Amino acid sequence: MEAGKAIVCHDTLTNNGWRMEEVGVRQPGDDELLVEMVATGVCHTDTLIGSLPGGAAPIAFYPRVLGHEGSGYVKKVGKGVTVAQPGDPVLLSFAFCRDCEVCKAGHHSHCDSFNELNFGGPHRVFTLASKSGEPEVGGAFFGQSSFANLSIVRQCSVVNAKDLVFNRTELQLFAPLGCGIQTGAGTVLNAAQAKANDVVLVMGLGGVGLSAVMGARIAGCRRVVGLDRIESRLKLAKDLGCTDVIDGSNLGDKS
Repeated sequence: MEAGKAIVCHDTLTNNGWRMEEVGVRQPGDDELLVEMVATGVCHTDTLIGSLPGGAAPIAFYPRVLGHEGSGYVKKVGKGVTVAQPGDPVLLSFAFCRDCEVCKAGHHSHCDSFNELNFGGPHRVFTLASKSGEPEVGGAFFGQSSFANLSIVRQCSVVNAKDLVFNRTELQLFAPLGCGIQTGAGTVLNAAQAKANDVVLVMGLGGVGLSAVMGARIAGCRRVVGLDRIESRLKLAKDLGCTDVIDGSNLGDKS
């Protein structure tokens, strides 16, 4: 058992149920890694799941550790791990089974067991140090539970970044690749398969939307239009590749 700290959700965020606590972290299994986090993004999905009353849905249970845009350094590996070794910098993302027909076809985000592996549980990873190891606290949220300084991650959720980043600061900056950046850019590049002669409209210029803008720029799209109500986001969108921006706050109620 490793000693660590985590934001443990005992109840909903609105009920002030999230608390920083000392936790124990179990040892990695054969196909798992123990990762020491250096950064994590905060996604709307974290606050959404952490605001559901316990028992309101199969994915709503407590206590648990959320977070799913993590990056860090490998501390320990299971005997079956080949993706990384202790000391390697890694980026983290969702878990998938590898065995279903969808995974075998390369569509891991549509894995037949996606909900069970990433939202279901509780996957036993943490214990509360303040209660002599009880109760057990759910982990493996989106394959990682990155709201902790140490976490257990399955090999399938790990991307080795040793040839991509050169220091801790760069590794921290890449953490949002785990969800927000790949969602926005992936929608444009992989799902929509935008091409050079296309016009792309991005509605909402938060982390996902701005990543979509960058994806459209990479694709060389003829026009990239961004829509938002916040002036600073519109300016940043122009810097990142929008050819045109629309201030939605000036559109009024057209209903």
